[in-house]
Amino acid sequence: GGDDGRKEPSALPNTILRAAERMERLIGDLLDIAEIDAGQLRVERREVDVGQVVAEVGAGFLPLAEKRGIALETQIRGDLHVVCDRDRVAQILANLVPHAMRFTTRGGSVLACVEGAGELVRFAVSDTGRGIAPLDLPNIWRRFWRCDRTAGGGVGLGLAIVKHLVEAHGGTIAVGRAAGGG
Repeated sequence: GGDDGRKEPSALPNTILRAAERMERLIGDLLDIAEIDAGQLRVERREVDVGQVVAEVGAGFLPLAEKRGIALETQIRGDLHVVCDRDRVAQILANLVPHAMRFTTRGGSVLACVEGAGELVRFAVSDTGRGIAPLDLPNIWRRFWRCDRTAGGGVGLGLAIVKHLVEAHGGTIAVGRAAGGG
């Protein structure tokens, strides 16, 4: 077959693709919330190199970080083979990393880190953004709550889901505020 003069259909505009991605995330979040409410949240445990998961999630957000002028770094320390749900750990990080980027200004940085701590693994996502107001800290795990409705993003389900996913793995999650923000 030669060139018959037909052109490939044009790609959908980026705005339509972004809207479809947001809708897909919202539907996924609503399904997760329904599973949590029904006590049927699925966590499929296998031995996983969580350092590799952190590296992959970080690499996936590099283009967005570059576009926003934010330095995104990952740090992987120690032997990080643990029994967990690989997809759910990636989901946790895929919620936390862009959340940190959303509140970090151009020229700032975000760090996603995982380290072995005895028989445990510790994940941390930190940023140089303005931080969360101390009065807002207790609310961030509540469903549909957002500290800044002008910053864009979702409907306020991501961090609530993250908390449930961490707890479903037998872990704990906490948030802190660094001096000066972040």
